[in-house]
Amino acid sequence: VKDAKYSAITAPGSSFDSNYDDAGDTSIAPNIHLIVPVNDQFAWGINAYSNFGTKTEFDSSFVGAEYGGLTDVKSANFGLSGSYRLNEQWSLGLGLDLIYGQGKLERKTSQYLGSSTALEADADGWALGFNLGTVYELDEHNRFGFSYRYSPDLEADGDVNYSRSGKGKVDDTLIMPLPDMAEFSGFHRLNE
Repeated sequence: VKDAKYSAITAPGSSFDSNYDDAGDTSIAPNIHLIVPVNDQFAWGINAYSNFGTKTEFDSSFVGAEYGGLTDVKSANFGLSGSYRLNEQWSLGLGLDLIYGQGKLERKTSQYLGSSTALEADADGWALGFNLGTVYELDEHNRFGFSYRYSPDLEADGDVNYSRSGKGKVDDTLIMPLPDMAEFSGFHRLNE
């Protein structure tokens, strides 16, 4: 949505620019993995990557400031995993994920109330998750895989300023729910 206008019901005849044009940008999510085969059946690995993150920032004059504002969430996963080949068809894998999350939120009151800061929060924390998966190999040209990743609610501790409370910044805990993921995949070799 670009160049949208908002006409308020509570203030007839008033119109405010919604400033939708540049709320979010493209980000890079780096991934690095190391797999070390021990023998024909067992391998272990370490990895560093990110599964979650978002950043949106609406202009301070955005008419929906109490719903928009700044949302900046980043995460980093550090994992240790292992895999075992049961037989010619089946392989199993599992791993532990150490998840770091950092979030920053800013919300302002509506333009009708003078557009003052209503909430500022800056917090970070750690959580422990896991993943498991399996691969079924029909033949050397065809494989299917399924994986499941459990990501817990991350408890992030930090400073929160509820400006309407009159207390200023306080230490508080934010709960950042991270989504679980399930994936089904297939592999088919087209050429030798």
